[in-house]
Amino acid sequence: MMNSTRVTYEPDVDMSSGEGSLSDDDDDDDDDILQAASNSQAYNSSVLVSQVPTRAAATVGQIRSEPLLRPKVLKKMLKALIPPPPPTNDDENKQGDNKKSSSLLSSAANKDKAPLLLSGIAVPTLAITSISSPYVKQRSANEHKNVGMSGLGQTTMAAMVASRLDVRAYFNGGIVWLKLGNHAMDGGLQHGFYMDCLASICKQLGYTKDDDIDNDNDNENDPKDKSKSDKEDEDEVIKFMALTRIPFEEESVHNKSEELIMRAAKEKMASILRLKAERNKFIMIVLDDVWEEDDIDWFRFDTDNLAHILITTKSRALPATHNIQIDLLSEQEALELLMTESDHPRNHVIGRSAEARDIVKACEYHPLTIRTVARWFKLKEASAGVVKGVEEIQEEVLQCADTIVHDGAEGRMLFGMMDRMLSPAMNGKPTQVMKFCLAALVKVFFQHKSADGSSVPVPKPIPLESAHSLWEAILKLEEKTLFGGQSLDAAQRRRQVLLITRAFDSMGLVHIWSKETEEDVADWRSAVTPGSKELLEQSYITIHHDMQQAYAELLFANGGLSPALVKDSDLKWNRAFVSAYLSNKRDRDKEGTLDSSRMYALEFLVEHMLRGNMIPQAVTLLQDGRFIKNRMDMQGWEQGTARHVKDTKLLYTRLKQSKESGSSSSLEPTDVALAVFKKITEFLCNEMAGVNDAFLEEGCRCIHEMGTSMVEMKCRDQALAQYKIALKLLLPRKVSFAYVEVYSVGVVLLESGDIQKGLETLEGCLHGAQSNNAIFSRKNMYCRALQKIGDAMSILGDYAEAFKHYDMALTAMYEESVDNRLLIGTVLHSKGRVLHKLGSIQQAIKEFEDGTRWKTLELGDSHFDLAMGYYWTGNAYADLDKSHEATVAYEDSLRLLKLNINHASEEEITVRTRLVEGSFYKVAGDHKESLHAYGMALECLQENFSHNRERIADVIHMIACVHVLMGDDVKARVMFQKSLKERDDGESNADAANSLFFLGCVYVRAEETAKGLSCLKEALSIQKASLPDTDLMADTLTQIGAIQRSREDFEEAMKSYKEAFRVREELHGTNDPSVATLLQEMGELMHVSGQLNEAMIFFNECLIIHRRSMNVGDVLVAETLYWKGDTLLALKEYKEAASCFDESLRVREATCGTSHPSVGDSLHKLGVAEYKCKNNDKALHCLFDALSNRKRRPGNQLAISEVLADIGDVRFSNEDFMLASQFYTDCLSILLDEYGPDHQSVGEIYTKLGATRAHLQIFEEAKTFYQRGLRIWKVKEGDVEYLEICKVNESQPDVDRVRVLYLVGKIHEKKGDDENAYLLWSQAYLMYSVNGFSVSHPDLGRDLNKSLEAAENVGGSFFQTVSKGLFQEVVAESDDNDASNPDRAQLIKTANFIT
Repeated sequence: MMNSTRVTYEPDVDMSSGEGSLSDDDDDDDDDILQAASNSQAYNSSVLVSQVPTRAAATVGQIRSEPLLRPKVLKKMLKALIPPPPPTNDDENKQGDNKKSSSLLSSAANKDKAPLLLSGIAVPTLAITSISSPYVKQRSANEHKNVGMSGLGQTTMAAMVASRLDVRAYFNGGIVWLKLGNHAMDGGLQHGFYMDCLASICKQLGYTKDDDIDNDNDNENDPKDKSKSDKEDEDEVIKFMALTRIPFEEESVHNKSEELIMRAAKEKMASILRLKAERNKFIMIVLDDVWEEDDIDWFRFDTDNLAHILITTKSRALPATHNIQIDLLSEQEALELLMTESDHPRNHVIGRSAEARDIVKACEYHPLTIRTVARWFKLKEASAGVVKGVEEIQEEVLQCADTIVHDGAEGRMLFGMMDRMLSPAMNGKPTQVMKFCLAALVKVFFQHKSADGSSVPVPKPIPLESAHSLWEAILKLEEKTLFGGQSLDAAQRRRQVLLITRAFDSMGLVHIWSKETEEDVADWRSAVTPGSKELLEQSYITIHHDMQQAYAELLFANGGLSPALVKDSDLKWNRAFVSAYLSNKRDRDKEGTLDSSRMYALEFLVEHMLRGNMIPQAVTLLQDGRFIKNRMDMQGWEQGTARHVKDTKLLYTRLKQSKESGSSSSLEPTDVALAVFKKITEFLCNEMAGVNDAFLEEGCRCIHEMGTSMVEMKCRDQALAQYKIALKLLLPRKVSFAYVEVYSVGVVLLESGDIQKGLETLEGCLHGAQSNNAIFSRKNMYCRALQKIGDAMSILGDYAEAFKHYDMALTAMYEESVDNRLLIGTVLHSKGRVLHKLGSIQQAIKEFEDGTRWKTLELGDSHFDLAMGYYWTGNAYADLDKSHEATVAYEDSLRLLKLNINHASEEEITVRTRLVEGSFYKVAGDHKESLHAYGMALECLQENFSHNRERIADVIHMIACVHVLMGDDVKARVMFQKSLKERDDGESNADAANSLFFLGCVYVRAEETAKGLSCLKEALSIQKASLPDTDLMADTLTQIGAIQRSREDFEEAMKSYKEAFRVREELHGTNDPSVATLLQEMGELMHVSGQLNEAMIFFNECLIIHRRSMNVGDVLVAETLYWKGDTLLALKEYKEAASCFDESLRVREATCGTSHPSVGDSLHKLGVAEYKCKNNDKALHCLFDALSNRKRRPGNQLAISEVLADIGDVRFSNEDFMLASQFYTDCLSILLDEYGPDHQSVGEIYTKLGATRAHLQIFEEAKTFYQRGLRIWKVKEGDVEYLEICKVNESQPDVDRVRVLYLVGKIHEKKGDDENAYLLWSQAYLMYSVNGFSVSHPDLGRDLNKSLEAAENVGGSFFQTVSKGLFQEVVAESDDNDASNPDRAQLIKTANFIT
């Protein structure tokens, strides 16, 4: 039924009377718009007009006498709303006001032309706003311009327009009135409120279920609405889609689901409007008290401009087709308002008095202030008369104006007048009774508590009887303070309450009306008589204006009430109200009536109990079967359950707070909440027996809601049982909502650590989604299930399946990417985390950053849910040693976590914040703070999330890594072992392999290579069994190869390196730096194993890749050049070696600075190479620079000793034996400190010192040094067997040992032991010749030749025989040598010489 009727004109509001002249207007036609409604010939019985919205009628009904026209504003509004008719020749020739008016009003029958639209606004929208407020504190000049004043009459003007006959005739499809209010605290318009608004639209327009476009579409639009008591009306309600909470759902994802459902509901409403609309039947939707543009958008229905919008707002920045600004009153308008609101004619003589002019001027021509003063004037007049009354009001107003201070708060003059008005004298003194009752009304009924205990303004009307019960109770409670010790009996208190109510009504502070008819209850005062009780019980009261409510709230803050009244007021007053209600409950039960007070109590009584700290009573009531039934019958299953859940969560919070504060209460919060949920579930299960599918789904949604609340309370087992109750009811009937329950069960199982069961459940959910896609297409459950399956596969180590399911989800969501931005970002983040685990860090960073970009498109760049994306990105950069990028990401994460503290539980925020801080400090090098932060995260996890062992294991692993960085291998080892133990059932996945890898490295660093190798091989086994080829696998293989190399298992080491090389090459291609790194490792292995030519091949290939993929001046290039030079040095290609060392030096100096240790290494090796090239001066220069570099590093004594030894060699070569001896001595001192007296290196320096002493002719010292050196080499004097010497020293003989043999022989010669001397010289000469020392040390060869010739001349055939045998041994040993050996000729020459 359309909300319209055919009428013969009867004016709703008399617009023709009074002095609302437009004589100053420049357009006479504008007067016709105002006067048109008064022409009785404008309409006849055939004109169809819509009904006046009840809220508009109620608002206009509060105006005393005649309404203030404000013609300029009204004229603009009518012009914007009703387009002029097309002009005709007849109209131009007709004269007279009545005919003009008829022509204008004929637009009601000619609607082809709608009001013009502004660009970008799809629905005609008229905004009624006000001038900017000079008093409201603004943050900027622009904001000052965009915020209007309150109390100027925007709502009243809208109500007057909506009540006009010409407007109702134009919008004869119906006029809807909705009050929106401020939803900023809720983050915008919420699903429940929006669904109520849509239902109200349908009700006001007379649409019923028969008009529902989804009537036969799905079950959720079929059920009877059990929230209504009138059974005839139950079938008439149009149902919109319900919102279901999903366990462990991120707030932003839930909000997006809510938005999608609201958008679907908006489209459905638009379709219904289009379906019901007839040609020339426009609809107007009045949105009262709008704060945000987004709120308007929800009512801009796509109806081809059939539905127009009229809004009232304080915001001056809302986009609209037309913006009409309401100003302060002119003096004449202010005087008229003062008269009419005091029940005088607008042209009353007192309105022309100086006193009246002073009053409106002091009120700053503000309509609400003048209205309030006028009401007070009416009260004064009753006792003092008109003249005396206006004089007294003038005095009060002027005194108030002198005392108020405009401190940036709006309404100070109004507040000052209310303060005086509400402080009437009693026994010669001002009383607080009226202020006290007004403050209590607002405190108790118009500020309710959310589940977290914060106050939320509630504009809902309150039963008048409930207000009276409160006032009677608190007047009794505070009678000593209020009445000076005087005591009132019940009848006196009742009369006092009625007087206060009359006063508030007369003053215009409250509005009293009947909810059934939404009309003023003008005769409610008759309720004083016994026969009018029913009228009183069906009446409601609400505060007239927000500014008046703001005054009542200020009474608590500015000393408006005595401290004794304010102290613990919320607790005392709520307790008083509950006690008063319960004391009267028995009488109501006997009568069996469901009056307004009882209906209010069914919805809000538990909340008042909790605010009054009546915990035991609240527990009892929430579990009371009759209360549950009555609440459900009154509100319906869904709303009743939602209210019961809200009350239970508030009770749970209060009990927890009480327990944490040390209370000895025996009430366990969780047990109490679960007991309440059990009672509701039992009730619903009984009620659902035999109902249709629609009712069954509604009841199961209620059961599901309680299950999700159990999850929030960390009662996961009980939540699973709750979901399964719903499943048992849904599955046999094949109701599609069953798959939401299946998904919920799977998610809870996953979060509880039962990965396998969770995976199986989600796979079942996926199968069901494919066969029944209705719900899943709306809520994206299908894609969510795919993502969760991917997460489960990742935990189980099946990464190929994880990526498969992630990609399936992404493919499905990219098709409708605008609606799925959040889920796309979530899946990309999950994918990135797996890639990071597998060591594919660069790819992980790409997925993290892409995921964050998708989420930012939906959430903006300052939302809590972006924080973890930045955190994961920072971790990846940290693993690449990119500390700057990591730090930036961590700072972004912390910024978002600190700015958004209400999006997750306190415990979850604590864990996330501490994890980010731990990582931030780790990158900054503050390991102590890092350990502290990680430790706090671990403590919070173990206390609140003990079921999530994987997450706990991850944090323990992080702590272990910090211990590694601190060098505390013992603690690191313990924590890695704990991390492995925490993994569920020893699951073999990338996380376990990672911990094993690091544990193995710790063992190796502690020189426990066997244990280290065991851990690394176990990690490798996991990787090969369950992972694809990854960088982590290559790292593990490389580390294993390094251990095998250190144990001289060169063949196995090479196998490991080659396998790692294969993995790197397959993952990154042949030219990747990581491939070059493996070539470097293999080259070093070949070098240390003596396969020098093979080493050269690897180093050359490595250099090619490095120079192709990076700057030639990179440190990796320098490292390879260094090793290549060392290999060339071993190959005796000294010039080429010097060239490599020189280039390495230049690169390292350029990239690392001259003081870097690597620069010292290159200088050292370059000095050695130059020495081999006989460039002794250059060699000394390089070696001294190397010595200076190494002395800058404390604790680097061994490296210093090497340089000292090489400087001594160069000095010896220069025959500067004294300086050589000094450097050898310094070197020896270091070696003795570091190694002790028996190390081989010490023996070598002893021999060098012996050589210097011999050349200095200090033979006794030379002999002593030689003997010490030979003792360390385990060689006796005279034991000259060549093969034994080489075997004992486990290395190829060098020139120093040749010198030792030569000099010891000289010692034997001086002793007269010519035979042993000759044997030693022969051995020395053979070593000298075989090893090619003739080129570098010709002087030594000359000395040996001389000694052998002299001995041969003395010894004869004995020496020849010995020498020949030795020669044959050496030649036999050298048969495998390269035939091209340049010293072979010298060897033969030597043999010929000896023989």
